[in-house]
Amino acid sequence: MTTNEVLAPNVQELTITPQKHYHLNLKMGDFVFISFPDLKGLKEYHPFSIVNPPSDDSQHIKLAIRGDGDFTKLLSEFKPGVAVKLSGGYGRYHSFLEDNDQDHHIVMIAGGIGVTPLLSIVEGSPERHISLFYSAHYDHDLIYLNQLKNWHQRENFDLHYQVGRYSEADVLNHQLHDLPNNAIFLISGPAPMIRYWKRVLKKNGIRNGQIYAEEFTW
Repeated sequence: MTTNEVLAPNVQELTITPQKHYHLNLKMGDFVFISFPDLKGLKEYHPFSIVNPPSDDSQHIKLAIRGDGDFTKLLSEFKPGVAVKLSGGYGRYHSFLEDNDQDHHIVMIAGGIGVTPLLSIVEGSPERHISLFYSAHYDHDLIYLNQLKNWHQRENFDLHYQVGRYSEADVLNHQLHDLPNNAIFLISGPAPMIRYWKRVLKKNGIRNGQIYAEEFTW
């Protein structure tokens, strides 16, 4: 079963309930490949990050998809209940977190639709100390803000969001002056943003092993 709703201008939220024969090995931060075998122009597999953390008591998979290409723009047109094929999960956010000290502060830097894989990590890690720096080009591109604000009520989740990119000082003055040895960094967004923050972090004493990034190009 599939539902399809408008989340924001040019962004669709798909909720997929896989049939029981699907054996998906999903972790927080993963992405899946989806295709729609009965729909013209949507039969080829494309990758999208899961928004919600996988769990035994929630069998659905939620995706937030921006209409940037032919495939994604067509997604707004199909009706609920259409057949969908799934493959996954893929990605290394979860294994990166598992490979590092569980007491380390998680600092997330997200740009635009790139926030989607980080949402499942925030929701699925209520015991972790997390800071999120989230930016977008326009107000309407800041998706799931109400949900993020609710999570901000947690004692150990620190939320920052704004229109326009963060400067080096915006982030460093909040966190890095006393945390370079006790933090790990997850970056998700456009390639230029990722390259910028990797340079900034390394310049400030953060090692390669403390940083993981996945470019959001779909």
